[in-house]
Amino acid sequence: MAEENEELKEERDRLNQELDDLRNKADTLEQEMKNEIDQENEKLKSQKDELSGQSSSLEKQREELNNEASILDNLVAQLNNKTKDLKNQEEKLGTCYWDPLGEVVNIEIYW
Repeated sequence: MAEENEELKEERDRLNQELDDLRNKADTLEQEMKNEIDQENEKLKSQKDELSGQSSSLEKQREELNNEASILDNLVAQLNNKTKDLKNQEEKLGTCYWDPLGEVVNIEIYW
């Protein structure tokens, strides 16, 4: 019986050692996973900051382009009004035009 108790004690000690080893491995793996998660979080934070910067830059560009588009729309409206005015003048005045008669070279004036 003492021999069985000794064997059981040795088996218990061995199992306790294995359990301690497994706990240590689990702790090590848990720490490694936490480190990897922290690294990934840092990468994602960096990417988020970069994208945020790009987003604000693109927003500024969008505003500038909208302003330019507004200016161009105003110019188009002005040109359309000018075209309309010119067509109205053409209808009112007709399509007459003057042909140049050439260059005057010598003029003689008599009194």
